[in-house]
Amino acid sequence: MKPPIYSAWLQRFDKGLELRHRMMRALNIALPKRLTRDEKEVIRETIIRCTACNHTGSCESWLDRGAPGGEAPKFCPNHALFEELLEKQSKS
Repeated sequence: MKPPIYSAWLQRFDKGLELRHRMMRALNIALPKRLTRDEKEVIRETIIRCTACNHTGSCESWLDRGAPGGEAPKFCPNHALFEELLEKQSKS
């Protein structure tokens, strides 16, 4: 049996990854098959920020409303990183 703290952490991690994935789909962020070292670092940072985020309820509600506005919400800790990924995507 898993200790309760481990289960809670694992649930939070899974929820953060799920929301990150939904956010990237909503924003039409498609990762290239080959990532540069810098791109890998950005992706790693988005994972860390989403799993540590305290706005999961707001994020889920925003995504459930169809991701209005075409960009990540201002409360999103990955707002700037998602914008960076979108900008790079548009140039390629």
